[in-house]
Amino acid sequence: MGAGKSTVGPLLAMALGMPFQDSDTLVSAKEASPVADIFVHHGECYFRELEESVILEVLRGPRTILATGGGAILSEAVRHALRQRSCCVYLQVDIQEQKHRLGSGIGRPLAGEEEHLQRLQRIREPHYRAVAHAMVPTSGRSIQEVSAEVMVRYKAHCLLCAGQ
Repeated sequence: MGAGKSTVGPLLAMALGMPFQDSDTLVSAKEASPVADIFVHHGECYFRELEESVILEVLRGPRTILATGGGAILSEAVRHALRQRSCCVYLQVDIQEQKHRLGSGIGRPLAGEEEHLQRLQRIREPHYRAVAHAMVPTSGRSIQEVSAEVMVRYKAHCLLCAGQ
């Protein structure tokens, strides 16, 4: 949340000539409802089930650049699929930068106070680190700097894994 996935992902996809998909957008389309409304009307568990389903479906398909929601990593099935069937780049952001980027948090059901963001980070961080094939810090950096480093990391780590 607020790391830059939805901004960096399309740039990487364009540079690599691959499609870009965002799991939140896919879930919204599947339910014909914004993510925030899904949380309100059906709860987080329901959303996470849909999220897991769309991510696993994308990972079974042709190569694509996929931005997953920050909490997707909590699913064991998603973690396994990301590690086995993808090149996972973790865009790391510190709490202060995250708060700045999220602003009011409108439309982001789990955005909240700093204490809440720290709690989410403590829970998710070990999973991100365990799954990621590469990590790229984003705090205090421009989109161009982050995109360039992601491209370098992707080529170094991920194309090698794909046998290219």
